[in-house]
Amino acid sequence: MDGIGMAVGSLMWNTVTCLVGWAVARFGLFGCAQKIPHDNIMNIIGVVVVCIGGGFFATLKHHPVKVRPAPWQLSTMKTDELGTKIEPEEETVSTTKRIIATLLTIFTGALYGNMTTPMCHLVRKTGADEHPQTYTTFFFSFSLGALMMSSIIFMIYSLYRRNRPFINPEITAPSLLAGLMYGTATFLFFFTNQHLDPVKL
Repeated sequence: MDGIGMAVGSLMWNTVTCLVGWAVARFGLFGCAQKIPHDNIMNIIGVVVVCIGGGFFATLKHHPVKVRPAPWQLSTMKTDELGTKIEPEEETVSTTKRIIATLLTIFTGALYGNMTTPMCHLVRKTGADEHPQTYTTFFFSFSLGALMMSSIIFMIYSLYRRNRPFINPEITAPSLLAGLMYGTATFLFFFTNQHLDPVKL
């Protein structure tokens, strides 16, 4: 967030996710079935455009915006002689921090690009059985794994903060709602991914 910004980070993240997901499906990597598009030329052009866009946004410089301080930051803000709270100066992002943030964004995007790879491998492995599996069969396991991993990360963070994690109470309800929306979107993605094929013109 602080290294390259939310907008640039999301664009780069989704760019890498798109490229990795395309490569896994196009070349049949990691045990997934190879899916050749009907129009290979247009497919390559689309990938090149995505790469150009991702490289363009990676060069943008992030300027931290002024935001309303969180509840735990109000007590630490400095005041002048008249008692007026002094806003903190704008911090500049170093080149090293931007590089680290960019590499972490690429790594995260690569992981998200392989989000369905384990399920794809399992579906292909059980395809010859009497009861073939689908992507939606593993949705509960996928959601349970995400919940458990998030809980483990939060536990480690809480231990690191010595049981005093930074939690903004104002984002509790929006976070739960966003999780439900993401879960619904993921289920629909799995459902459509197994029923839709590339459009043949």
